[in-house]
This record gives sequence, C-alpha cells and structure tokens, in this order.
Amino acid sequence: MEKLRGTSLISLIILACCTFCIGMTEFVIMGLLPNVAQDLHVSISDAGLLVTGYALGVALVSPIISMLTTRLPVKLQLCLLMAIFVCGNALAAFAPNYEVLMAARIVASITHGAFLGLGIVVASKLVPEGKQGSAVSLMFAGGTFANVLGVPFGTFWGQEFGWRSTFEVIAILGCVCLVALMLFVPRIQHLAPLKLRTEVKVLFRPNVILALLTTLFSFGGVLTTFTYIAPLVERYAHATPSNVSWIFLIFGVGMTLGAILGGRLANVGLRQATLGSVIFLAVTLFVTYFSDKNTFASFFTVFLLGAACGGSISCLQLNVLDKAKDAPNLSSTLNIGAFNLSNACGALIGSLVIKSTLGLGDVPLVSTLVTIVGIALIFYQNILESRKSNT
Repeated sequence: MEKLRGTSLISLIILACCTFCIGMTEFVIMGLLPNVAQDLHVSISDAGLLVTGYALGVALVSPIISMLTTRLPVKLQLCLLMAIFVCGNALAAFAPNYEVLMAARIVASITHGAFLGLGIVVASKLVPEGKQGSAVSLMFAGGTFANVLGVPFGTFWGQEFGWRSTFEVIAILGCVCLVALMLFVPRIQHLAPLKLRTEVKVLFRPNVILALLTTLFSFGGVLTTFTYIAPLVERYAHATPSNVSWIFLIFGVGMTLGAILGGRLANVGLRQATLGSVIFLAVTLFVTYFSDKNTFASFFTVFLLGAACGGSISCLQLNVLDKAKDAPNLSSTLNIGAFNLSNACGALIGSLVIKSTLGLGDVPLVSTLVTIVGIALIFYQNILESRKSNT
C-alpha cells in the first residue's frame, strides 16, 4: 500500500512539473517583450501579439487536439502532448524571425488545455476516493510555482543570456518531464470519450453564457496591461531590465495569496466575492495608470494586481460552475477557454492602444474600462438571480 502511495505521489509531482513548464511558457514572454522586439526588429505592440497567438491556440485549437487524441491510451496522450510542447519551445529558441516565433508559440499552446484537462483526470485516478481534490491541487501547484518562481527566473535568465536561452531551458525541462512521464507514471486504464451531447446543452443556457461573458470581460483588463508591464515600468518608472524579473515574482506572490483569499471569500458568499474581487481588480488597474511613474509604487501596485487577479480567477471559475452544476466538465473547460480568450483579446487591445494616438502610457486606463464592462455584467447577473429567487 505504501508503495502504491509512493508511486502516486511521484506521478503527481511529475504532472506538477509538467504544469510548471506549461505555465512558465505561457507568461514568461511578457517579461521578455523588449528583448524580443529589439532582436527581431518588431514593435512592442507586435511582440505583444505573441501573447495573443498563444492564448488563441489554447482557447481554439487545444480542444480540437484533445478530441483528436482522446481514443489513444492515456499515458501515450500525455507523452505525445508533452513532446509537442517541447518541439514548440525548441522551435521558439531557434526562431530566425517573428513569424516563426509566432508559429512556435502556437505549436506550444495547442497542448496547454489538452494536457491540463487530461492531467486532472489522471491525477484523480492516481489516488483513492475522496483524495481527488488534493491530487488535482497538487498538480496545479506547478502552475502557481511557475508564476512565483518560473516566470521571474525565466525573465532574469533571458535578460542575462538572451531571450532564446529561456526557451532552451524550458525545452530541456520539458524533455526531462517527458522522460519522467515515460518511466514513472503508471498506465491508466483507457478513458471513455466524453459524452458531449448530454453536456453541450449548457452552451444555450442564458445564465451560463452570461457567466462566461463575465469572465471574458472581467479578466480581459488584466492582460491588456500586464502583457506590456515590462515596457511600462522600464519607460515610465525607470526600472532597469534586471528589475523586471522581480515584478513577476511579486505578481506571483500576490496571485497566490489572492487565490487563497478569494476561494475562502467565495465559500462565504459567491455573489459578493465575485463582485468585490472584480471591483478590486478594476480599481487596481486604474491605480496602475498613476503608479507607473515611480518604481516602488509600481512594484506595490503589481502585488495588488496579482492579488486581485488570483482572487478573481477563483471567484469567476466558481461562478461558472455554480451556473452549470450538472455539466461541470464542459463548463470548466469553456471557462478556461474564456480566460485564454480574454488573454488574447487583452493583449490585442493593448497592442491597438499602443499603436493609436493614446500610446503605451494609457494602456492601464483602457484596461480599467474593459473590466468595468465585466462589473456591469456581474450586476446584471445578480439582478436576474435576485428576481428569480423572489418569484
């Protein structure tokens, strides 16, 4: 029995390491935007679209990859997805131009949702009944450490040794994870394909659609600003490139604490917690517009932004699950897609603002407006639910 527990723990740690690599790949590009833009002779706004390309790959292509591989043995699926991930990062490390780098980002992204979705199922199969929540939490701890440690380290490494070296490191780590998957993760019995016909009706429920739109707009403001946080603090707060890596560490710490607090508040009152977390997010984005003129103030605001981000993620995820209790798998997948679509749209909006007469300095103001739309949707959602409970 102890041997089985040891094997399960090792397997979960390996899955967490895979999640760490995936999370690091998604966000490390933000800290390296100035380096990439300068090296490939593109504008900051064009470099920011590398975030958009990755997010669209997760939101639109990753579900298709998941459906195409669903009939393969589970362990083979995991290994195949990680192999594609490694290839994408290796291609990014040796990309000769912007177009190839964009293609490499998309290749890496298409495994993101598929791997995490399958990883949740595998993690729950590795432990006894009643331990699934802890197992999934351990797997996703890799994503948390990616924000707290991986992204700051990757940003520092890329600034010291070139942005390509960061993707080389991720590709090497991915190879190590791939070998570990092959050697130590046990074979899981074949999983039957999801019966989407019984769950797809959730798409047509007005309250679920409204909840997904709430996620899209509420979180859209985050990446509108945070995608361009490196050039913002370098240009306006006069932070040195070496200080940028600290920004991502501070953001990751804030995000971790915010996620814990947001989850607890949601347990007390989901409606109030969702509304409060998104209002806090909008206020923080607005304050960012004024604080980016001072290095210390910028760093403190980044911490608050991370906390607001982490808290809103927990609440927005639970908000969708609450509206689709009889279809949790599909609704959760759709909400992950909504988060990534908001990432893509946010980076694109930021790019358009930079190219417009407004410019880089006004990006936080536009971010605030995007999030205010999410607040309005939450108010409308709460009004509808109050009317329903009173009838």
